[in-house]
Amino acid sequence: LEGRNVVVEVLQRSRRSVHCIWMDERARPDAKVNEIERLATLKGVRLVRVPRPDLDGRSLTGVHNGVLAWAEPLPTLSLREVLEDLYARNQDPFIVLVDEVNYEHNLGAILRSAMGSGVHAVVVPVRRGKGLTPIVQRVAMGGAEAVTLVREGLSSALAMLRREGIRVVGADMGGKAYWKVPMTGSLALVLG
Repeated sequence: LEGRNVVVEVLQRSRRSVHCIWMDERARPDAKVNEIERLATLKGVRLVRVPRPDLDGRSLTGVHNGVLAWAEPLPTLSLREVLEDLYARNQDPFIVLVDEVNYEHNLGAILRSAMGSGVHAVVVPVRRGKGLTPIVQRVAMGGAEAVTLVREGLSSALAMLRREGIRVVGADMGGKAYWKVPMTGSLALVLG
């Protein structure tokens, strides 16, 4: 995982284990650096100060903001598992389905926006879409820790949502403005 926001989110949300954090030895204390140090200590995660070139050599994205973390992959869930968990917690599902999101930066931005919008899961097709790459996670700035990424066929996902009685709304450039469409209760928003 690369970047301060991503590392803070993975430590705060505890959805997966973090084995080690590498931080630029010259990183000046600020709110994020202090929070990473505090959470690493609290969770018993080893934090190692290293020279910047070491971080540059380990980085897969080229943009690490002086912090890298080695963590387990996020758990993979099906849409059915996400819905069952939401029903068990008595929450109305808010699902976003995206077709043909082939550019990693776009998927990261969708996950980041989804986190800020209260979306529970983003569904992308297995064949026509990116998975949870290091670039997606960095651009999502912690959104991947808060919003489950589901890899399933969109047709079967839409059929399941309809069977569950979840209202499906499609985004359209020529459609109504989103603030004019009722978006309460269980909802699935289709983009792309």
